[in-house]
Amino acid sequence: ALVIAEAAGAARVPVRRRSRRSFTAVPGLAAIVRALDELELSRRAPIAALIRGGLLQAAASSPDALIGALRRYRGLLRHAADAAVAGRAPARAMLRRCVGRDAGQLVLWPLLATGPEEAELALGDLARLDGLIDEAARLAGSRDPKYERLRALLADGQRTLVFTTAVETVAY
Repeated sequence: ALVIAEAAGAARVPVRRRSRRSFTAVPGLAAIVRALDELELSRRAPIAALIRGGLLQAAASSPDALIGALRRYRGLLRHAADAAVAGRAPARAMLRRCVGRDAGQLVLWPLLATGPEEAELALGDLARLDGLIDEAARLAGSRDPKYERLRALLADGQRTLVFTTAVETVAY
């Protein structure tokens, strides 16, 4: 729902008007959302649901936000796959501690003692991610009705504050 506040009368008290706006999704987004549903994301259902929610939120924000989220997930899985080759099975939290935000961080997994944590990452998703990222990149160049509506709203030249849930959406 969109809430618009306008000055009302001499008191200059804002009056709220509620209005619903719906946007047609970027063409092709529905296929990507269906493909996201096919990813395992975690061996634990509650964790998989949280990750899926984050990916869907990124998809709702912009194609660029979805690409960023998928790339971060792919980076995490690549580190987990490297650890598995070294005979380690670190949990997601351990991976985050070792790698931080830099997906290019080198970790010498054979030298790292892993604790009793159970790895819940779904390494099988790694094979599908490159295709999903490529598909999302194709969407980034297509017509986006939500973006076009925002441009129309901003065309009046008024100062406007726009909130977004993803950093990548700002650049988009």
